[in-house]
Amino acid sequence: MIDRVDIANTGNNLILLENCYNVTIAGVSGMVSGGGEVRIAARTEFPPSSNITLQNMTVANTGIR
Repeated sequence: MIDRVDIANTGNNLILLENCYNVTIAGVSGMVSGGGEVRIAARTEFPPSSNITLQNMTVANTGIR
């Protein structure tokens, strides 16, 4: 679990979760903004991501994919 995040203007992926399992992002609070995107992905040679929670987080000026 990651309790707090403050991520801005990273350029590409603000958050990339790839082939992750049982993950919580911003369990307490968070802000993600500017450029890039929040992305959940999976490589085909591994089982897909599962049980991912994004909570208590503001997402501004970015995409979620």
